[in-house]
Amino acid sequence: MTQITYAQYTVTIPSTNINTTGLTNAERRKPFGSFFGYERSAFIYKHSEINEYGLITAISFYCDSLNLPDTTPVVIYMKEEPDSAFSNAILSTVAEEEAGALMVFSGTLLPSSFVKGQWTTITLNSPFQHLSSQPVEIIVETNAGGAGNEVSLAKSFYHYTNYMITYRCWTADNAPPTGLCIDNSFNRPNIKITMTAATACSGTPAAGITISSSDTICALSSVLLSLNGNSNETNLQYQWQDSLSGGIWTNLPYANYPNLSDTLSVNTWFRCKVSCGTNFSYSTVKSVQIRNYMQCYCFSNLGGGCTSYTVTYYTAIDSVALSGTGLLTSHTGCSVNNYTLYPAQAGTSAQVVQGQTYNLHTRFNGNVVASVWVDYNQNGAFEHSEWKQISLDTKIDSDYVTALTIPSSAPSGLTIMRIRSRYTGDSNDSLDACINFSSGETEDYYLGVNYAVGIQKANTKAAFSIYPNPAGDKLKVWVLNYHSPEEVSIGIYNLNGEKILTENLLSGENFSELDITGIPEGIYFVRVEQLKNAQVKKLVIIR
Repeated sequence: MTQITYAQYTVTIPSTNINTTGLTNAERRKPFGSFFGYERSAFIYKHSEINEYGLITAISFYCDSLNLPDTTPVVIYMKEEPDSAFSNAILSTVAEEEAGALMVFSGTLLPSSFVKGQWTTITLNSPFQHLSSQPVEIIVETNAGGAGNEVSLAKSFYHYTNYMITYRCWTADNAPPTGLCIDNSFNRPNIKITMTAATACSGTPAAGITISSSDTICALSSVLLSLNGNSNETNLQYQWQDSLSGGIWTNLPYANYPNLSDTLSVNTWFRCKVSCGTNFSYSTVKSVQIRNYMQCYCFSNLGGGCTSYTVTYYTAIDSVALSGTGLLTSHTGCSVNNYTLYPAQAGTSAQVVQGQTYNLHTRFNGNVVASVWVDYNQNGAFEHSEWKQISLDTKIDSDYVTALTIPSSAPSGLTIMRIRSRYTGDSNDSLDACINFSSGETEDYYLGVNYAVGIQKANTKAAFSIYPNPAGDKLKVWVLNYHSPEEVSIGIYNLNGEKILTENLLSGENFSELDITGIPEGIYFVRVEQLKNAQVKKLVIIR
């Protein structure tokens, strides 16, 4: 590859650094205000304003005024985005806005970081490659938590009125915002962009190392792929490719940028072809594995509050039963931290059959709106089609009956049923399975679809899950119901029944990661044994 020269480049937008009048407080405090516990804002800057290609290493925003600013945890994302993405007609959620973006900064800004009449500069943890004529979008999160830690204008920044919608924002207390943006505006923060400008490519480019935002993701979730150590030049062409085996590669449509966001349902390998004219090279191969669905449920940050100063506001789930099964919990009251995952054992779990209907009986110790979800398709998510409303306004200690029909298409195996209560008048519908509540309780139960859960001792003691499968160099084993002090033995056997690897799961643990780099590709069996009770699963090793 030929020697490349770089030059430092700084641009201020707008170049005169003027300040627009008549801004709302919400606009003025962006991008670093933390009046709400969780504030998000997004801004777009055209390539014609940046007027250079290269590696963005720092961004700065001009501080207008200060009024006792507080410590501010900040996360910044960047991506290249078409102008049309910020049209008047299109609104988005934070998750949709951040899809395909690269996290370029994560850190905490101290009050001393902000000085009136000066630029507040953020040196990026991961420099961003701007190598196309698309506009650059910058998304800023502040995460003070709770109800925020500042007054409305603890700090404010210069903004300038542009000719198009260039600003979006989202705000929420107590939990990150999940809805559509609350404001579109022609005003955006003045910015100073520092970058290392690039020259035109020549010779064979360096494709670099393929990195991913996560090595494992849940099915139907997105992963961000990017390149590290690749050539920082203009006129390069990018073509991302994927493979389901690591051997046969397919070009991905519309995947012609240094970064790639992809939604996966199966284990997938990635690489990127980087070309300069007829010369090209491939980045290193990166595999992204699908997690076992039992690792994908939203078990944390559910909030709740079962009790208060008067019985009128009690909102606990007090009794649950599923007709025709052994599931029956009674007078449980309010659980610790307002959440319980009941063990897969007799009395607190149920075996169900495809195509059958079961009556769910629930009682509550107050006036609540209540819902139930069953992950019928076993994908680790509670979806709209898997939800039923139990009641919009329960009466204390009354029996509420909800019919649950197990789809004939439901796969056999272990899944989760979730019941949530919340004070009457608040939202608790199909989209609220994972939302942080300020009242009520959440209870999760194991259901076995054509699967003996909680009935036979062998299945109760030794139920386990493995992932990924097929596996490469590492295998993770998760014991689904491990509540006793006995050790658990994990073994891998070949097709001849010979044990080729063994490991003990010690007391208090429910998870182990096995190094299988020394095992050749092929088909094997994983056996988990506890007190002579065992289960076996097939394992495929592919590299």
